[in-house]
Amino acid sequence: MKETGESYRIFLKAPWEFPLKININSITIQQVDSIEKKSAQFNIHGELFFSWKDDRLEWNATEWKMESFLLHDTHHIWTPMFTDESSCTTLDGCISKVSDIEVFADGKIEARLIFRYPSYCAANYYNYPEETNDCCLFLSMIETERNVEYAIGARAKDKVNKQVAITDIQKEKDMTILTNVETSAWTVLDRTVDVVKLSRTRFLKICIHAKKDMNTLRVALRIPATIATLLMLAAPLFGDLRTQSFVKLTTLLLQTICFLFLCSIAPENGFGGQKPKIYSFYEFLFVNSAISIIITLVALALCRVKRTVPPSHNLFLTAKLINRFLCCVEPDPTMAYTRYLDDRENGALGEQQRSASDPSSDYTIEWRHLYIAANNLLSGINFTIFCFIIFFDIL
Repeated sequence: MKETGESYRIFLKAPWEFPLKININSITIQQVDSIEKKSAQFNIHGELFFSWKDDRLEWNATEWKMESFLLHDTHHIWTPMFTDESSCTTLDGCISKVSDIEVFADGKIEARLIFRYPSYCAANYYNYPEETNDCCLFLSMIETERNVEYAIGARAKDKVNKQVAITDIQKEKDMTILTNVETSAWTVLDRTVDVVKLSRTRFLKICIHAKKDMNTLRVALRIPATIATLLMLAAPLFGDLRTQSFVKLTTLLLQTICFLFLCSIAPENGFGGQKPKIYSFYEFLFVNSAISIIITLVALALCRVKRTVPPSHNLFLTAKLINRFLCCVEPDPTMAYTRYLDDRENGALGEQQRSASDPSSDYTIEWRHLYIAANNLLSGINFTIFCFIIFFDIL
């Protein structure tokens, strides 16, 4: 009163403590929202409970018979005012308000900060279409010239488990109204809090980790292509090489349709230089399918060549065992793909062709067993590799 003429004017100045220590007691994320449904930029709305020490506000609790009291008018003492680094104002829906101030006899002051600010987000598209998003905002005191230290008493990481809301902003005169319209596919899993120092200023870094829940779309993108590929690699069970070729070409068409659907729903701005895991999965499908089709076509072409030299007997028996008992298929000499190549030269038969016309020197069927067995064996190896990758979710 003697210095200022008013009982509280002196308390409007910042405490003498240097540096000023602010304790972060707890942080609660009330809501995370976005303005647009397809946007991955979020606003974080939460409450921060903090405390600091001001020796000027100490009193004798025994004399006054009071341990603490609530201060209804925050303009009567100095309180830290927080802001972020964006240019967002109250008309844009941003909030920074200190309330529920409680003063204790030892000079300790507890308060609650209500904030809502846009965050800086970085999406990770590796698990697309269930990508993750890490968003952070940086709070600091408005008095940038003052040295402040933050002591984190709250949990560094805590679960949130809340869906991201789609918010509609309506501006009426000097008032902004925020209304939740619907919820998005994003779910906030947890939040973290930390202190970072940039240049000479310390910032309170509050981050959230969100994940998009798109289980139905993920199944729709993977299951049809997976089933088609399994049928392609199990093509030896469908019969002869010609039938296998038709089956593999049909499944390749199905894979292409699934991939085109995947491309049609991709974000317009791309994936930020990242290649999603599901694209690597489709690359593996196409490479595996192309190799399988080429092997079948080569085996089909070799079956047209007439052979007069017998293969190894043990190799022939192994091939016949694979074809008959494992794949339930054998070469049919009446099929069109088994026609012989014409070895005529100048319209006359050579001595080699005359010997080849002898049924006792025709070993084409034996060689076909080898070609078909090689095709079936390679298909089985591809099938095993593909099942291993699917089972352990490598791609």
